[in-house]
Amino acid sequence: FDKIATVTGTTYKDTSAVVGTKYYYKVRAIGTNGIYGKFSYEKAAKAKCAAPVVTAGNNASTGKITLKWKAVKGASKYEVYRATSKTGTYNKLYTTTGTSMTNTSANPGYSYYYKVRAIDKNGVESDFSKIVDCTCKCAAPVVKATNVASTGKIKLTWSDVTGAAKYEI
Repeated sequence: FDKIATVTGTTYKDTSAVVGTKYYYKVRAIGTNGIYGKFSYEKAAKAKCAAPVVTAGNNASTGKITLKWKAVKGASKYEVYRATSKTGTYNKLYTTTGTSMTNTSANPGYSYYYKVRAIDKNGVESDFSKIVDCTCKCAAPVVKATNVASTGKIKLTWSDVTGAAKYEI
């Protein structure tokens, strides 16, 4: 064993640990008089990926919920989980090697809750991200502008938008 740190508190974070690598640690106390105590029993721990930091928003044209996160060091893929309430049952919705996803199955007017975890090349899972929530919005209408032949006035038309009860012009 090599000494890697001396601290005055009762915690230590090994920031040099490499994701996917197993490390073995021992700790011993040093008295105020400089006398060393016995080492603790050996403790093994495997470094895993950090939890992703996720943000949620809506796609400008479709209104669907979009999740984004920065790449996590050591991650080879990410799993996205969804529930219909913060404390509800989360089901795996999507697995990706990218750092974003759009929930195309979200319905306008409904709120959804999401959490994401990173997975390294050996299948070791990170902790889940903090839960984020978002409400699916209606898609933006595709509008056509024409003129009424008899009056010359402007006429706007658009297709029905799923989930829309009315429209503002």
